[in-house]
Amino acid sequence: MIPARWNRYFFIAGLSLVAVGLPTSHILMSVGQILLVISWFLEEGLKQKTSSFIRNKSALITSGIYFLVLMGLLYTQNIKEGLNLVRILVPLLIFPVILSTSTQKLSADLIKKILLLFSASTVFSTSISGLIYFNIISYPVDNVRDISIFISHIRLSLMIVLTLFVFAYYMIIGVIQKKWKPIITVCSMWLIYFLFIINSITGLGILIICLLISLLYFIAQSSELYKKLVATVLFVIALVIPFIYIASQVSAFYTIQDIDLKHLETHTAEGELYDHNIYSKRIENGNYVWIYIAKGEMEREWNKRSAFDFKGNDKKGQLLSNTIIRFLSSKDLRKDAVGLSKLSNEEIVAVENGIANSILIKVNQIGS
Repeated sequence: MIPARWNRYFFIAGLSLVAVGLPTSHILMSVGQILLVISWFLEEGLKQKTSSFIRNKSALITSGIYFLVLMGLLYTQNIKEGLNLVRILVPLLIFPVILSTSTQKLSADLIKKILLLFSASTVFSTSISGLIYFNIISYPVDNVRDISIFISHIRLSLMIVLTLFVFAYYMIIGVIQKKWKPIITVCSMWLIYFLFIINSITGLGILIICLLISLLYFIAQSSELYKKLVATVLFVIALVIPFIYIASQVSAFYTIQDIDLKHLETHTAEGELYDHNIYSKRIENGNYVWIYIAKGEMEREWNKRSAFDFKGNDKKGQLLSNTIIRFLSSKDLRKDAVGLSKLSNEEIVAVENGIANSILIKVNQIGS
């Protein structure tokens, strides 16, 4: 029998590799899970483990989700994708079983170290992505979200939110030494900035929701009037700012330009007759799409700027001419030679990629 301390080594090493691997490496995640399974099988007391698992409602519910997915294989029409999903969700089975039944206990100190190790790995992952974003590291990417080279940008954004709350919690309860607090503060500011870099609506939304819930909890629990007042002010700010931003963006997108459709100019600066469909109410950023269209000039000017056929499709399979028209409309430019000539090279590439609104260009391209 392997000494008990080795079981402990396997257990801690497994948790550590999982913590490091979550934001950086699927391989480390897999190795960590294997070590946890080895540690679990080296322990005795299968009957006691089974009893502990059955009594743990959280573990039963979490692992039950995995078995529901497994049962779904009986009904899926795409068995390949189904098996891939079952493989991906294996942690939903492994972690509830091991953590609820293992004799290796998670002390508060061990939890703190594992969470801080995970947080450090998240900062490292975003730092590598940042170096790619600022062109310090050369790496081929098609859009800004591809700078998350280790894992999905959505999963990374969720891990960023968790890391921010780990940092905040351990700073508030005072377990982080004073000399580390400036570094933790800088890392936290970087992580928030990174959420804006990758335009993660999911991450920012969950961060705001969690912040609001935390502030409400703090307001309810605090007995000091000053702290309640500060938390209330922060709560109102965290609630109002996103609302104002969203309202302004919606207003800018849907507010229709003030234009007399009955008295539109008939010819371009180069003399081509404009095509006006005044009955179409389609808009982009509040600008009418199907007025001031001179396809002859657009095609001639486009062919000077791009190898994509004006009459063909963009990279998304959409009719390229329509993408061009929508994009020019979103910038309040006329759909003629002059309007198209005002597009930058980056915007030309964006149109080729199928981006039909200038607002979306920040989400789909790398900044300088």
